[in-house]
Amino acid sequence: MEKENISAYVGIFLIAAVLSVIVFSALAPISAGVAGRVITGNSTGSQQGRSGTYTTNSSVPVSTTTIAQTSAKAFQNGKVVNYVYSNETCTPLIYNTSEAQNASAVTRCEVGGSFGANIVGAIPIWSLIPSFAGPSIYGVFSGYPASQQGYPIYNGNVLVTQCGIGNSASACAGRPVYFYSPSYSRTENNLGITSGGINGLPRGVLPNAGRDFIMSPSKSGVLTKSYIIRVGVFDPNIYPNATTGKCTVVAPSSLANPTGNCLTSLAALMAAVNTSDNAIATINANNLLWNGGTKTTMQAEVTVIVQNPGTPVTYTTLVVSNVLTPNTDQTSFSFITNTTTVATTVSTTLATTTVPQVSAQTTVPNSTIAYPSMGGSSTTTYVVVAIVVIVIIVIVVWAMMRRKK
Repeated sequence: MEKENISAYVGIFLIAAVLSVIVFSALAPISAGVAGRVITGNSTGSQQGRSGTYTTNSSVPVSTTTIAQTSAKAFQNGKVVNYVYSNETCTPLIYNTSEAQNASAVTRCEVGGSFGANIVGAIPIWSLIPSFAGPSIYGVFSGYPASQQGYPIYNGNVLVTQCGIGNSASACAGRPVYFYSPSYSRTENNLGITSGGINGLPRGVLPNAGRDFIMSPSKSGVLTKSYIIRVGVFDPNIYPNATTGKCTVVAPSSLANPTGNCLTSLAALMAAVNTSDNAIATINANNLLWNGGTKTTMQAEVTVIVQNPGTPVTYTTLVVSNVLTPNTDQTSFSFITNTTTVATTVSTTLATTTVPQVSAQTTVPNSTIAYPSMGGSSTTTYVVVAIVVIVIIVIVVWAMMRRKK
């Protein structure tokens, strides 16, 4: 074979090799620059997300959970906004019972009691619990499963929330995984669990429920501290789509405008806790959370659980019309808001993306959640592809050289 041909073939090979490297570099995912969040791993171990690593093992106390500048969504003034948060702390302990003490081995985060928020400059943020979806909001009770991704299920459809269930792959990073509440113990009783807790957890301890948030209208792009007020929502017609902030009629209603109090603003929340809908009883007729609670006819309610005087384990649930009443022990929740508007309308449907349902479980299977505009390809895959391309080129060049001989 002539030397010129050999030189040409060698040149072709080198060019092909360089091109393969360039293709690999261009296709490999750059996780630090993508928009959104990727979470991989099993929910009972450590999970790695774009925002950092966080632990969801039930054996690890979560009295204080801190993560720097984690991004999330919330509703504010009728819009969906992005914000960053940090320094979520559960203190002080509210309840002084043996059940609460047992629970503190797993979590010091408590729901129900009014401790009085006395942090100077603190502003509330409202946690919207889709209580109309029943026990699936926790994802651990047999017969009331959540989706594989860790979202509640309502009427056979997955209800995508801004934060998924606390021990699932869709949980918001840096938020408490588990909470204790006397009301959770009551829920276990109503489900026939009369001794111990669910799935090896202490009595009265459940995963943080799937939920959305309303941010105070006074919050701006300044570092502030917040405390959490949990709101039970029993009317699905006013529960917004987590991404678009819209509501639509998905259940019966006795109101002229069933979606009029779509929960994307504090004003709507204040109206909802004072709006009675006769259809609430029909909607929640088979809902254990409603039947085991106050059986409210209001679209939403804020409750405070008070330990009865002289008794160690009995409580009274009080409904409060003041939506500024704190009812968790999360007293520090610093964050800076980002006023980037994601949506500007106030009217939509519940998310109806259907995914396979799984049996109720504490452990969610290994999964990867990739939100829009995110790279999710495997580096290993691209290395293999590049090697295969180079090998094919070598074989072709070798065959051509043999033919010339």
